[in-house]
Formats: sequence, structure tokens, C-alpha cells
Amino acid sequence: MIETVAQVKRFFERWQADPEFKEQLFVNPHQAMKRYKFASNLDGLSFLWDSNFHEKPGNSEKEVRSLIKYLKEFIEQYAPIEIRKELLQPPEDPRFKAWWERQTARVDSISEPGTATIARAYPLSFELSQGCSVGCWFCGVSAPHLSKVFVYTDENKKLWKEVLKLMKQVLGPIASSGLCYHATDPFDNADYEKFCIDFYEILGTFPQTTTALAIKDPSRTRNFLNLSHSKGQKHNRFSILSLKMLKQVHEEFSPEELAFTSLGFRHKEVEDNESKVKSGRARTRYRNQVGNSYDEAEDLSEGSISTTMGFLINMVELNIKLISPCVANDRWTEGYRIHLERSFTNASHLKTILNEILENHMPITVEHVGLIRFRSDLKYESFADGFQVSTRFKIFKFRNNIYAQHLGELVQQGNKTAQEISIALSAWDMPAEEVFKSLNLLFKLGILDDEPTLN
Repeated sequence: MIETVAQVKRFFERWQADPEFKEQLFVNPHQAMKRYKFASNLDGLSFLWDSNFHEKPGNSEKEVRSLIKYLKEFIEQYAPIEIRKELLQPPEDPRFKAWWERQTARVDSISEPGTATIARAYPLSFELSQGCSVGCWFCGVSAPHLSKVFVYTDENKKLWKEVLKLMKQVLGPIASSGLCYHATDPFDNADYEKFCIDFYEILGTFPQTTTALAIKDPSRTRNFLNLSHSKGQKHNRFSILSLKMLKQVHEEFSPEELAFTSLGFRHKEVEDNESKVKSGRARTRYRNQVGNSYDEAEDLSEGSISTTMGFLINMVELNIKLISPCVANDRWTEGYRIHLERSFTNASHLKTILNEILENHMPITVEHVGLIRFRSDLKYESFADGFQVSTRFKIFKFRNNIYAQHLGELVQQGNKTAQEISIALSAWDMPAEEVFKSLNLLFKLGILDDEPTLN
């Protein structure tokens, strides 16, 4: 089955990303399939270019269904590790769990149904380099030019392992779903494989990898894929920056070698290339193109490019950030919020910082929050029997409650604490217990504003 699926996968890569191949199929499909070295058992796909497919003797839906069936079974059996249900469980620590679920609810409300932001939200990402050597125009996080890497010296190896053990202790099993790159290309670090092996040995999972440098050193790439597969990580990604690069990748690696490797097309020949999430350099480029006609609301349909909802740790700078995805705007240009940022000197210092973050920056209830107000991106509507708040993609209704209308108005004003709201609502005989229960529900749903304050 793997040989057939690998051929089908490669065919659709060409079909999607190589206009010349598609044109040749319509002119002389047999010659095109032969030129691009596709097996004859893909004839069932000819319905894509042959308008008379169903009218020809011997052709039927059976061939098509057979190929699609193979592909479906393959995907189900070898699902990308980042979307497997066992790795989508929330963190064990109740404070981090509450924060995680609020951010998940918030991001879900600003994302068009079907987008994969939540499914790909990792609680932990490491940067093993400072900057990136590639310099992609579409970089959603405006990665600076590569300036330094975290070398696998004895000292750094010791620190790296200590940090991994600490994150396992703090986050629990979900730490194993973390990444070892962010605004970096993993292959910029010559020791990347060594760091991944340590990650696997301590956290139990070999990290998924995305690189735009797959053809810089094909031998290294091939060895890395073999290493990754041997440790149980089947899914990796190559960013394809040009049609030339696609051809080189297909020439260098067989369909079977890349059966589990996704190709992310970023070259100009791809029809939907301009619809990519507009954050970072891509946002700057787009705004320069459209000038005053830029409409920030257009970006909402694509959600956020950020895949980290938790801790981002740069091992070069010894820096930790608590971040969560958002739609890029003039403040959060890279498509994620920075809730706080700290520098650390060693693993022990990092542990102190993490404890401080959990204790002081991840409240479980509104009792420990300051002023209570709705998120600024929500549309508020008041009704006689309650209120609702909404985004383009989701509506939260709070109706048919004698207190709801008054509660909504006080939260909308945004100038009172939970305790002050409770006191104000006592004038309508709303029990304090009911007030805090309602406010905590709003808090849990990610409706209340928790955007970091301006420095």
C-alpha cells in the first residue's frame, strides 16, 4: 500500500504546485505521466484531466475509489503526530490548564471553522538558533538574519537536558508534543539531531520538524528522516520556496522516502499563495502592496500562523516567553501575543521563573483578575433578557436570565473588579455566588479581556 499511496501523494504535489505538469496532462497525459515517472496504476486519477473518463469502456468509479481508499487509510494509520488525540490533552497543572483552555477558546472564536490553529497549538517550543538563514518573504514571524546557534558543547548539553527535565516536570506528558524551532530553521543548527535525540530520550517523543533547507545537504536530510522515523516520528515538513526547489526535492528523494513528509508550497506558481496568513514579513509586504486600501479584518479568515500556545524558550538568549496565537495587528505584528517575557541564567533560575508565572500570571478564577471587561474584538449587544458577544465566526449568547442584562452592562463598562460588580448587582438582589459563577463562566470561555497591558 505504501508504494501506491506515495505515488498518489507525489502526483497531487505536482498537480497542485507545478502548472507545467498540469498543462502537459491535458495535452498528452501518457507522455506526461511517463516523463514525471508516475506509475501506470494511477490511471484511476485520469478523471482529473479527461472529461470523457466516465464514458470510456472499462473506466469506473471503482479505480478512483480504490486510490482514495488507500490514501484515506494511510492518513488514518499514520496521522501527523501533532494532531493525535493523546497529545491534545490539556496540561496537568490546574493553573496552566485553565490558562490553556481560555486561550484555546479565544483563538477558536477568531478562527474560521476548519482552520488548523487549535489542532496545531503546542504548549512548548524551543529555539536552538538566533535568527534564520533562509529569509523567506512570507515569514509570519519576521525572523531576523541568522546570528548565532546553540552549539552542543558539554555545558550546553547539560543545560539542555536540565531544561527538558524541568519542562516535563512542569507540563507533564504534554511537554512531549513540543517543537525545537519557532522563528528559526532547524537545519541552521548543525547539532539539531543531537538535541532531538535528547528530547526523545527525556520527553519520549522525537519532535516534528519543518525545514526550508531540505536540499541544502540532501544526505543530511535523508539521514535525519531515517532517524526521525526510527524514533517513531513519521511526520515532517519541507517548505518549498520555488518550483525549481520542488523539482530538486522530487529528483533527490523517492516517493517512498517522502511518503510521510508534507510539502508546504510557498512559491509564486501556487494559485492560493497570496492567501497565506498575513503576519510578520508577509503582512508588511502585503500592506506595502495595497497601501491605504488595507483592511485588517481580511486577515481574520486565516486565523493565526502561530503554533505555540504556552512557553517559547530561546536557548541562545536564555529567554522565556509566555505566548498565545492571535490575529496579527499593529501591536502583535507576528501573529501572537507575548503575555510576559523573562531572562534566565540556568535551569534552577528558570524553575523559579516558571513557578512565578504559574502562581501570579495564570489565575484560575476572576477573583484574582483586575478590571473585568469584554475582549476589545468582541461585538457586544444588549437585550431585555440578557446579552450576547460575537466575532465574525462565533456568537456567545447569555439570555433568559433576570440578571444577565445587568451583568452584561457592567462588564461592558469595563471599569469594575469582580468584587465591585458583585456589590453593584446586589442592588438587583443577585446573589454573590451567582455573580461569581457567571463571571467565571465568561472567564473560562475566553470572553473576558486578558490581553497583556502595554509597557
